[in-house]
Amino acid sequence: MKNKIRFLVLTLVLLSILVPSCSAPGDQQRITSPDQKYLVVFVVDACRPDYLPLCDIPNIKKLASEGTSYTSAWVGSLSNITPVVHPTLSTGAFPSRHGVQGFMWKNPDTGFVYWYTQWDDIYLGEFNDNIKATGVTSIGTLYKEKYPGAKVAAISTGKFYAAAGMGADGADYILFNDSATVASPDITSTDKFVVSGVRGHLAPPDIMTDPELTREKSSEFDEDIWVTDLALKLLEKVRPEVLMINLPQVDETGHWCMSINDPEIMGKVVSNADRQIGRVMEAYKKAGIYDRTIFVVTADHGMTPTMHVIPQPPVRQLVKKAGTKIQLIAPEFYIHDPSKAADAAENIASAGIPGIKGAYYKLKQSDGSYAYAPTPTTEKQITGDLDNCFRYLSSTIASDISCDIILPQAENWRYVITLWSGKAWPSSHETITWNCQHVPLIIAGPGVKKGLYIDSPARIVDIAPTVLTLMDITPKKMDGVVLADCVEKATLQQVEAQNAVTQYLKPLSAALKAASESDLAENTRQSGKQEK
Repeated sequence: MKNKIRFLVLTLVLLSILVPSCSAPGDQQRITSPDQKYLVVFVVDACRPDYLPLCDIPNIKKLASEGTSYTSAWVGSLSNITPVVHPTLSTGAFPSRHGVQGFMWKNPDTGFVYWYTQWDDIYLGEFNDNIKATGVTSIGTLYKEKYPGAKVAAISTGKFYAAAGMGADGADYILFNDSATVASPDITSTDKFVVSGVRGHLAPPDIMTDPELTREKSSEFDEDIWVTDLALKLLEKVRPEVLMINLPQVDETGHWCMSINDPEIMGKVVSNADRQIGRVMEAYKKAGIYDRTIFVVTADHGMTPTMHVIPQPPVRQLVKKAGTKIQLIAPEFYIHDPSKAADAAENIASAGIPGIKGAYYKLKQSDGSYAYAPTPTTEKQITGDLDNCFRYLSSTIASDISCDIILPQAENWRYVITLWSGKAWPSSHETITWNCQHVPLIIAGPGVKKGLYIDSPARIVDIAPTVLTLMDITPKKMDGVVLADCVEKATLQQVEAQNAVTQYLKPLSAALKAASESDLAENTRQSGKQEK
């Protein structure tokens, strides 16, 4: 009898060594639990909420019916551009803490502005190393802290900086299309797809070399189709517990047309994005994990048509008059001599340039922190909750590496982002206006209140602490708050924290929206053409 028991024990030991665990494909080290939840985040790049009624979106509507929609969601921080917002989403921290300030930002030690989002910096992992060095945490890191061996993936097509931003400090796989040969990092579309990624964060070889993922572009919507193909391969081969997907095509298309003023074009591309979301939803159903998955649908910013252009030379001359020069031309920019920021900003604010509402400049406070202050002329031009809104938004970037001057502009006016011809993009999103800040936000899945439409000013920074809470993981070191109004079992502390933030932010976002409506009405009156 003893020999039989020894034989049985030995057999079980050998089986445990030789037979792979079936808990999840591609990994034998995962710790799983019946209560463990999955997460899928869809960032429909540059998707204005008013794009959604332009077409049939059955899959997004299904998620809305199964969860909570925030009708007044906004970026809620600066800058509202892709490389900044994606790490804000993943880390739940403002740019002042996660360190990504734009496509480029100044090194305070050298005084030089460096392009931190170039292909090589992303591919070699330097961008993600910079985020990790700030000490922020992320959805991926905290998920794996609770569930050792779990896999986290962040993917895009040509927007490699979006995937890297979502990957932050904790993604196992940071994947995108090979864009090393694309002529300009500003133009991320391509005619060929080849899987690439951040070195050290690549997928298994059978995904990296999969012939179905190495192909020519076959349609105008293929960037969103390809990244969805990649998502489905990851689900099949490694089943990541956290999957964050940037769908870039709405942004790509929006830049080249007139955004909301080209509803037929935008309706088609948004409809395709919805189909790709539906493909992922269906795959999760077939995998038997749909009911255990938190789904998020949002955007990283809006998009506005360029109806009016602010000339750059007068602004440069006004900065030069203050005794310095502009280093980057943008709504938020650096100057060579930061001590001249107050004078340069006042020169611009008092010049009465159409489309520029005022100017805020960075100052170092007595405690060593940074803040932005309005110039004397700006204090007369921008008052009340709108001034409070600009002060709040500027505080989210304020640091030793943030810009020297911020220029709030009118809706549909464009000062920056030019093509090689020197002309402005047909549409863009860098200005600090409501239609660039306003984003869709839907959260659905287990533990989420169903079928609600809420007008609280939810922000991108609030997504990470909310989804972590829904997955029974405690958020740590995050600036955002749990969106308790969507959580079925929210604690009193979470409810009170959100209520306090909502009470503060609601009049600010309302003031930004009201300013936008006033701008559009004035633009219509001046031009005789209706603007959106």
